[in-house]
Amino acid sequence: MSSLRIPLRRRAIPLCEKKAIIDASETKKTCELSAEFGLPTSTIRKILSLRHKVNAAVAQGQSANRAKLTGARNPQLD
Repeated sequence: MSSLRIPLRRRAIPLCEKKAIIDASETKKTCELSAEFGLPTSTIRKILSLRHKVNAAVAQGQSANRAKLTGARNPQLD
């Protein structure tokens, strides 16, 4: 009988964790960051490729617990 795979749930990574990954990337390699944060290396590379957007969002003062960088569709509601 074939083994049953349990589907993995996707989770959003908050800005504070992304910022910590970016800060730690100055001294550590991608594989070390992957082991430390428990994320796949492809996710670490994606976060590092978008480092300028994450740093800009943190500099603008967005909530550190926020997971996505996109804003409201209607700026008057935000």
